[in-house]
Amino acid sequence: MIESQERRESDMKKLSDKIDKDLRVAQKKLKELSSRKFACAPDAIVAAKKLLKK
Repeated sequence: MIESQERRESDMKKLSDKIDKDLRVAQKKLKELSSRKFACAPDAIVAAKKLLKK
């Protein structure tokens, strides 16, 4: 099956948009996590794992 150039460009645009969205979400989660204070490293690890599951 041969894909058209337009189809390939459309697919690349969709992929780029998804990557941009995922990056914004990850940056928001990182900002949220880094603004919190933790009593110990294990608490920070647990919080990070919870954010990754969201």
